[in-house]
Amino acid sequence: MTTPLSGFVIESVNGTPFYNRRVDFESLLAKLVTNARYRGLFAMPYFDAQLHGLEWFVPVMSEEPVRLNMLQGTEQYSAVRAELEEAIRYFERLKSGCSPAESVYLNCLLKYVTPEVLDDITFLIEGKPVIGVWGLKPAGGRTPRDAVVSDVEDRRLHRISFEVEGPGTLKGLSSYIRKHGFRLMPDRDVPTPVPDERAKFVGWEPCDPSGMVIEKDWNFVARFAQIEIPAIPVMPDAPVEGEEITPGIPLEEEQPTYYWVEFEDGQHGTLSDVPLKFQVPAGAIIQPTQVPLVTPHEGYTFAGWSQPLAEPIFADTTFVAQYDVVTLPWWKRWWLWLCGLFGGSGCLAWLLRLLLLLLLLLLLMLVLSRCTSCNPWWGHRVGGGHVDLGGGPGQPVEQITVPGGGVIDDNGNRSQVVDVTVDSLGNPVDNWTEAPVTPPIVGGNGEPVAPVVPADPQNPYSAPVLENRLNIFFEGDNPDLQKWVNDFHKAYPSKDFKVVGADKNTNWIQIEVPEDQRAKVAKELPSKISSQKFIVVDETVMRGNAAHYTLMTSKVVQYPGWHIGAARIPQAWQISQGSGKVTVAVIDDGIDLNHELFDSRITGAYNIFRCDDHLSAGVGHGTHVAGLAVGNAARFNYGVTGVAPKCKLMPVQVFDNGYTTISCLIRGIMYAVNNQADVINVSIGTAYPVELGQMTPEEVQQKVSTDLFKNEEKVWNWVFQQASKKNSIIVFAAGNSDLLATVEPQLRSQSTINVAAINHDFSVTPWSNYGSGTTVSAPGEGIISSVPPCAYDFQDGTSMAAPIVSGIVALMKSVNKNVTVAQAKEALMTSGRNASGGQQAGPIVQADKALRMIK
Repeated sequence: MTTPLSGFVIESVNGTPFYNRRVDFESLLAKLVTNARYRGLFAMPYFDAQLHGLEWFVPVMSEEPVRLNMLQGTEQYSAVRAELEEAIRYFERLKSGCSPAESVYLNCLLKYVTPEVLDDITFLIEGKPVIGVWGLKPAGGRTPRDAVVSDVEDRRLHRISFEVEGPGTLKGLSSYIRKHGFRLMPDRDVPTPVPDERAKFVGWEPCDPSGMVIEKDWNFVARFAQIEIPAIPVMPDAPVEGEEITPGIPLEEEQPTYYWVEFEDGQHGTLSDVPLKFQVPAGAIIQPTQVPLVTPHEGYTFAGWSQPLAEPIFADTTFVAQYDVVTLPWWKRWWLWLCGLFGGSGCLAWLLRLLLLLLLLLLLMLVLSRCTSCNPWWGHRVGGGHVDLGGGPGQPVEQITVPGGGVIDDNGNRSQVVDVTVDSLGNPVDNWTEAPVTPPIVGGNGEPVAPVVPADPQNPYSAPVLENRLNIFFEGDNPDLQKWVNDFHKAYPSKDFKVVGADKNTNWIQIEVPEDQRAKVAKELPSKISSQKFIVVDETVMRGNAAHYTLMTSKVVQYPGWHIGAARIPQAWQISQGSGKVTVAVIDDGIDLNHELFDSRITGAYNIFRCDDHLSAGVGHGTHVAGLAVGNAARFNYGVTGVAPKCKLMPVQVFDNGYTTISCLIRGIMYAVNNQADVINVSIGTAYPVELGQMTPEEVQQKVSTDLFKNEEKVWNWVFQQASKKNSIIVFAAGNSDLLATVEPQLRSQSTINVAAINHDFSVTPWSNYGSGTTVSAPGEGIISSVPPCAYDFQDGTSMAAPIVSGIVALMKSVNKNVTVAQAKEALMTSGRNASGGQQAGPIVQADKALRMIK
């Protein structure tokens, strides 16, 4: 029997619709009902998301149910009605001897089961009465019979059976009878195929029964096939000592085939760092560590190699560096020509450069000295971000050489950290809030600008923080940042106390304090500045959640792309491959803008340190993550693809040369929220030691989850509220420290989707964070995806699991743009399969089944 929820008033239990408490009802009845005849009196409801209604079920029956009102006027009716009324009295008596919590459930069962409706909601099955449509009150003056969409009076019944072909078995019912129009649901109505050892499940014939509406008899066949395993070569026995060997007949040994690989500079650049010619076995893929670094000559940029690096090698191969010609401005072309007249890079050229530089400096001082309305040029703030907030398709960040010869990305941080609200003379700076200002994390020497220390050295769960910085997050929607800064300078007039960062779009200010006073200032600030409500938070140092790297000898590397099948991505593509109107933001360390997986689909790129669309490639973490979420399917045959290959990508860089912090992460997320990102992937978490979970009892972790980081939790909840207003769905990686996920304050909310990692055996990995803070799980071990420069590699971590889920959510948004985070979570969790072994984590995502529920 099928019941639409729109026709009824829904009873609830402890604030939850009763039909979502089915398991609790079944457990309670098994405990309280000692009379076996009454145990099956109430049919159990199953929620059907596609119908947005309930289907009521009882154990499989051998005869067709009959509604009780059809038996009126017969002796059987009188007997059944009398038995039914006695059963109701039995349940009423149970209420007097049970606990208050149990009584709530019994009241829900009996509330709308009145003598007036009993004939309409009771069915006779094998001589026993069964009550359906309980916990519901018909609306609009209708009866339960009027509000039911279909029931047993449609007397067509069909037999459904399941058979096996090949090396495998089925777990579940192999045959049963169901009514016309019944929908087969996965796990509940479809048995689970279980392949034998060294076998695999191929599929159902004539079609997949999951989700099918039954309108005739069906016989489904589960096909299994043997996995072909290469024969192991048998080594010949060693000769017996003294045995004579016939001369002239060499012992033949099968030698592996090797091919030469060579890299050439292409004339417009130089190659360095690795051997340029070497041999690899047949079928090998060139690894990133084998690819030389390309330094283009003046006037050229590196555009990639003459052929893809990710294809297996089956012949001698030469990779030639390709270049694009840079169109230089007229003054630079003149400069290069003039330097050439004086010997190129010789002494005369350097002398010419020095003379021209001095002339330019004199000219600049002359111009500024004539500007009577401004301070001297040396009193102006240097650096600190750009005003241009428009994100574009992205441009590569330039690199600079630091003292000692190292190279770092130029994130606009070559200047010192300064107070953004005053100039070097102490005069107030006008309009300092007009554009976001992000202080650098890494200085001009390539090292952090402040020591990274535990927030509390006595607490092992104390997160690493920048020792001299504090974040101010305001609780109101329209804080007066200028007033707060004025109050701050009055409370702390010393120049050792600075305002070094601000962003009115995030209601955020960052201050720098003496390193030994951070804890003291954090505690006393709310009482010293009481005119506005704000939260003080340490500047926690964070990292990408890809802490484990798969060895090339690992089992999973033999199956590159195993995650694609495990999450049922090809089946989901039968419904949607994504929409160009859906954007996935990847908050990370940058991206390889030239990678083939992102061709022409990057939009709204943003670097929070520069406030423009110049992005670095970072260490490759962001490139790997973005490729898994929305990379195109050009390399699908090699196991490489994005889950949503037709959606847009918004890369947001929040790392400064390998470091990021809680304020950078929150501001990167808020940029994506304010720029209409539909899905936001965050594969970043607190930089805890990876072995911390093994060293700490779970009860201690639970106490941390409930007692610590409450200020950070408040700030994160504000972020999630802003995302909810724009219907942006945030997906977090759960972390790789073998901890309860809720140790992280950002993973305690119900407003996000948090992802644990499973391995090739569909078990939760031993390093994944786990527990109630994980919503779902996804493949996270031995995952191949894009890495810079224009290459591919394997990585492990919840960082890899999260973008797989982000891609699935993007497919959901492509099918229905208005899907909320609650609906997406429900679909992912309900349609997922259980993870085995290891710690508790959410169900493993099954993309096609989740999409069907949303569609």
